[in-house]
Amino acid sequence: FYTFKTKQGNEISLTASHNIYVYLPQDDRIEHLRASKVTLQHRLIMYNEKVEIESITLNTRSGYYSPLTLSSYLYINNISASVFADRYE
Repeated sequence: FYTFKTKQGNEISLTASHNIYVYLPQDDRIEHLRASKVTLQHRLIMYNEKVEIESITLNTRSGYYSPLTLSSYLYINNISASVFADRYE
């Protein structure tokens, strides 16, 4: 799992292929990326705010599941994420 910790102290853990919405400051746009592609230069989306990532760590976790929602979105510790764990391009 990739664990993203924000400078405000919020955390989210996702599998490498799980999608998360990030803000790309160099392009001034929001995009969803695989967790494995997110870097410290990206910003996470929290209630219409773009917050800095303090650290990204890799760890082993158990007991996780992939919920489905009608909107396809989740808020985990106030961080916006997608329920989808993979996509084809």
